[in-house]
Amino acid sequence: MKKALIILILLSILLAFGSYGLLFYQNNRKVAWPENAKIQASLQAATRWMDANREEVLKHDNPVLWWMIQQSALRSQDPVLTQLFDRYRETRLETGRNLWLPLFYPGRWVPFKAEDLTGYPYYNYQFIYAISCDTELAELPLVQAQLDPDFCDRHPLRPACVTHQLMGFRFMQQNGCGDPEATQVAVSALQQRITKQLTWDIRVVDVYLQRVLMLVESGAQSAVQPIWLQQVLDAQRPDGGWSGLDPIVTLPGGKTLGFSGQGVSVGQPNSNFHATAQGVLLMTLLVFPEASP
Repeated sequence: MKKALIILILLSILLAFGSYGLLFYQNNRKVAWPENAKIQASLQAATRWMDANREEVLKHDNPVLWWMIQQSALRSQDPVLTQLFDRYRETRLETGRNLWLPLFYPGRWVPFKAEDLTGYPYYNYQFIYAISCDTELAELPLVQAQLDPDFCDRHPLRPACVTHQLMGFRFMQQNGCGDPEATQVAVSALQQRITKQLTWDIRVVDVYLQRVLMLVESGAQSAVQPIWLQQVLDAQRPDGGWSGLDPIVTLPGGKTLGFSGQGVSVGQPNSNFHATAQGVLLMTLLVFPEASP
């Protein structure tokens, strides 16, 4: 009995390593860069998803995702994205004192205190500093910690830590916060880490898309392997959106076992705003590389 159990465990380990090996090969094989027509079709499909789900989408108030929609609309001049952002602006963004206004309108000042950030996720502290360049906010320990390029090494269970931190540094560059040379050094270091993550992390989930997006957005498109972009395109669902669940197998009852941002989860691989907004900006940057937002 004990021997059979040991054999079963060894077989399971071999199966796991073998499966990972196949997925690693799938994730790093050599392919041609996807044709521009395919990227354009992806953007059009994602935009249609936004239009078809606009009422549900407008229930979300994640400012960074809406900044992505704004930037996509400014670059592409797409009427659907423009109208969608205008609805968000009218119903949520400009309905009171909003700390995030400088994200959408660089140079705009909104009075606030550090206490206003209480309850925000850790990365929003860096974001708010990066869009405000507030000197007092810069001294907060949670902001200072994230100005260290090695910050995410201390938080290995946060899969989007590196991409969030890179977003923060990119906002700092765009708004002239901090030491430009130190910021560029940090950006370069984080780009290299994201490239390694994309090489080894074979889960084509929300954070995978976010990694490809941030390499392209931060000027490191040359570091994006064609297969990584192809993986993102292949993960786009028939309705035009992207999901946070990378399906492995369908379970009885209609549920799906799949990879998720935290590992493996059971759920429905439905398209959602969080992943699709990132897909829209990624495809927009690729289709309109020379446009100025």
